[in-house]
Amino acid sequence: MAIHTSILFALLALALGLAQVEEGVAALLWGGHIGNRVLRYLVPLLFLAPVVLGKVVLTFMRSRDLHPEFGVAIYTMAFIIGGAVYVLVMVFHLNRIDMEKQAYMTELGYFKTALDKAAIVAITDVNGKITFANRNFVEISGYSRNELIGQNHRILKSGLHPPEFYRNIWRTIARGNVWHGEICNRAKNGSLYWVATSLVPFMNEEGKPYQYLAIRQDITARKAAEYLLSPQYVRKLEQKNRDLEQFAYVASHDLQEPLRTIQAYSEVLGREYAGKMGDFGEKGLEFLAEAATRMSKLVQGLLDYSRLGRENPKEMVDCNHVISEVLEDLERTIADSGATFSLHPLPVARGNSVELRVLFQNLISNALKFRDPDSPPVIEIDCREEGEDWYFTVTDNGIGIAPEHQERIFVIFQRLHNRQKYAGTGIGLAHCKKIVSMMGGEIGVKSELNQGSTFFFSIPKEPGDVYEQEIELHPADR
Repeated sequence: MAIHTSILFALLALALGLAQVEEGVAALLWGGHIGNRVLRYLVPLLFLAPVVLGKVVLTFMRSRDLHPEFGVAIYTMAFIIGGAVYVLVMVFHLNRIDMEKQAYMTELGYFKTALDKAAIVAITDVNGKITFANRNFVEISGYSRNELIGQNHRILKSGLHPPEFYRNIWRTIARGNVWHGEICNRAKNGSLYWVATSLVPFMNEEGKPYQYLAIRQDITARKAAEYLLSPQYVRKLEQKNRDLEQFAYVASHDLQEPLRTIQAYSEVLGREYAGKMGDFGEKGLEFLAEAATRMSKLVQGLLDYSRLGRENPKEMVDCNHVISEVLEDLERTIADSGATFSLHPLPVARGNSVELRVLFQNLISNALKFRDPDSPPVIEIDCREEGEDWYFTVTDNGIGIAPEHQERIFVIFQRLHNRQKYAGTGIGLAHCKKIVSMMGGEIGVKSELNQGSTFFFSIPKEPGDVYEQEIELHPADR
């Protein structure tokens, strides 16, 4: 075979080999891995450089009439030095590319870590089978990672969404578009949870999706809050409140009638059979009348408690005037106990005058009632500004409250003392707590046994509130 024919066949074979880009020599040359890249850099050094350098050396030897051994030495040294320089340049270039890749991978790792911590992440294949689930996905779903991998997302269906909802999702992502929306899923234990979801399709070279990335945020609390604020829930709550009010009214009315009957007949029996029933009978009749009276007060207190906050509009209320009225109402009790008061300027605040009067009256009455029998009550009423609130305090020198009972006393019908020693229904402080809560404040107590108590409550300040500097004291205060 002629030399030119051999060269032609060699070039043809090389061309055919390079044409098959997915296999053979072409795959090694055009691949995207680091080894393929190194091979592409070495091709000029291994094939082109010897030919070009040999041609230059031969031409130089002929023109200069150099000895062949000297020409070979020049060729060798030039090839070594040139090759070394080329390799060094290639190494520096590959190192720079590798460092950029490492920096990119590090940054990508930060993104992945942040995403794993902040979101619920899952990856599915083109058929919807889960291939990756992060820790947040495992925690919220209640399934282990092994239980999720290989499963379809159908295991999370809540039954709340219609089939068309899911078909629309698949149509969107199958076209290569990102889907955003809110989905209600069911955890392994049967509980429902809501997630704001973004489904991102990954496309192959043919423009078809080969996997999907799901990024979700838990919005269960937000959906619950939205439901509580929805008109439907508000209407339902208003209807329940009306039903409860009607029930409280009917119950109190129906209970008061037999109680009045018991009280009336107790009085009749006491008059008609006075001295005829013996000590036991008369004592039993007295207990019966006292129990009926106490029950009547409890029923009335329960009815008053249910009515608090119902259609009581807010207005500007002078708290100094409220205190003055309360002290006038309690003038007999104050005189009997020998109590003294220390009153500080109180604000004109926005609230309901009736409810504020009930609030102060209960707190002052308790301070007068639960007093040290060996010393008269000393009661101080004060107020100061704390941030966006008015902070009221009612301090006494009474018997105090043990720390373990300081939350219990605000629960309706909770009593710490027997009725023989301290009379009452156990509703007063429950009224106080409900009133303060409706105004958007908080109430509490600081106390120790035999060291007195300080009841405090806050009321949010509003535009128009003022602080009165001069007040008219009740005569008992002077």
